[in-house]
Amino acid sequence: MNYNFPSEFDQQSDKSIGYSFIRVYNLWHKRIKKALSEVGLTHPQFIVLTSLSFLINNQEKVNQVDIANATNIDVMTISTIVKNLEKKGFVTRNISHTDTRAKLITLTDNGHFLVEKSVPIVENIDKEFFGSLNDQTSTFNNLLLDLIKGSSLQ
Repeated sequence: MNYNFPSEFDQQSDKSIGYSFIRVYNLWHKRIKKALSEVGLTHPQFIVLTSLSFLINNQEKVNQVDIANATNIDVMTISTIVKNLEKKGFVTRNISHTDTRAKLITLTDNGHFLVEKSVPIVENIDKEFFGSLNDQTSTFNNLLLDLIKGSSLQ
């Protein structure tokens, strides 16, 4: 039986930017997940750890909302990830002296070590994977940044 596929790309899926994007993302993500599993991290944990490290390097205090804003991940998901990272001994959470509802997050020495170990791994995968774009890598990144800036979902 033949069903009507309700898409303008029903005959040529490779013309769908969304479909192409998800296929590329899945290829890249598969490599990232495999490499990070070898150092004991999930991809979301890596995102939170490295974002925390970056934020600590650029501002005095960091809370879960700061990480959520930096990553575009909702606060409740950040909270769950941070709790798991705390159980593993990679971060600490302390109540803020200025806002008792907020928890300030810091990296432990083990967390800092893991960031130093995992960032080069992911950056090398990025260089290898996106390297096929050659001199268009910077343009591609700028287009991604434009999409982020212009997104109504922020």
